[in-house]
Amino acid sequence: NGQLGDGSASGESSPVEVSGLPRASDLAAGEDHTCAVLHNGQIQCWGRGREGQLGDGDTANKRLPVKVKGIANAVQVEAAGNHTCALLKSGTVECWGANDDGELGTGDEQMRTRPSQVKSVTDVIEIGVGQHHSCAITRIREAFCWGLNDDGQLGDGSTNQSNTPVAVQ
Repeated sequence: NGQLGDGSASGESSPVEVSGLPRASDLAAGEDHTCAVLHNGQIQCWGRGREGQLGDGDTANKRLPVKVKGIANAVQVEAAGNHTCALLKSGTVECWGANDDGELGTGDEQMRTRPSQVKSVTDVIEIGVGQHHSCAITRIREAFCWGLNDDGQLGDGSTNQSNTPVAVQ
């Protein structure tokens, strides 16, 4: 799917340089896509884009890095199987990609090919994403999660899916 970012779709047994990627400060590898926070706060992603997880506005695979639309001040990026989230300098979180289980935290289950702000969570200092859920830690050390919860992965004491952040108990 091009997740190595070298312009090909073939596997490599030794490291390859990502083509045209400027200096990066953070990197995240999902199942079939990869993303990097650049030194200027922009994000570039490459690989499989079928569910919009590259954030460039479409659903095509990209073998070379493409700019995520609308992100200019990211400090962290996290990639899962079919979605991606970014922590911005402002302490807000934006996510994009598949959203079948509410893993984008936008209050609905609509796929997004561009970043959308996670509802009701601010002052975030760290994020993490799983296959179908996402989580954030705030400055005052509160944890919030959203998305699929069939195994209790949101930590709220239930197994109810949540399309918006819920406090971890």
